[in-house]
Amino acid sequence: MKKIICLILCFVFYCTICFSDGLKKAPGFSLRKVSFGDTSSVSLDEYKQNIVLLVFFARWNIPSVNQIPVIEGVADSYQEVIALGINSSLDADNNLTRFENQMSANFPFLASDGVVTQKYGVGQNLPVVVLITADSQEIYKKYTGPVSYQKLKQDIDKLLAEEKAKREEEKLKEKLKETQEDSKETSNETKTEHEIIYNTVQDTEETQSP
Repeated sequence: MKKIICLILCFVFYCTICFSDGLKKAPGFSLRKVSFGDTSSVSLDEYKQNIVLLVFFARWNIPSVNQIPVIEGVADSYQEVIALGINSSLDADNNLTRFENQMSANFPFLASDGVVTQKYGVGQNLPVVVLITADSQEIYKKYTGPVSYQKLKQDIDKLLAEEKAKREEEKLKEKLKETQEDSKETSNETKTEHEIIYNTVQDTEETQSP
């Protein structure tokens, strides 16, 4: 029993050292879609169960326009990944809607509120791509300038592996807790048995005493 507890504690300590990277919380937002017939709002909180790829773009910026199909291809490769496009300039909605139709991307384009770009530190150097973790919604990676399909997949694969390890760590913590509780119950039962035996012996000795 002690060996099992020690092994679990060692693994939990290893995971804590390897995966405690002090990531920064991703700023929240709620932005309007620019699709025809759909101007509903999208918030980051809606995608807590997913890894999120944000791409900040401008329709007049060629590198950021070229980044959009790369983001689309990467997101399509994973069930766990959601992509969102955020316009970094204050374009008119009709211009953005035409641009979205032209790009035919399968993820929503959102109109900037002028604040979200500041929160994410987005300047004139576009595109800016932000990789956000699931659950805790922390910024795992931020890329300023074009980023390749291969690099994004490499980093997402690494993130998925780390998140899997964290889930395993949580399971081991639960197992450790259960093991400790079982050990405590067993100890109490053994103590009770010893007390019963001791009391029985005492009663026997008293009965036999003249």
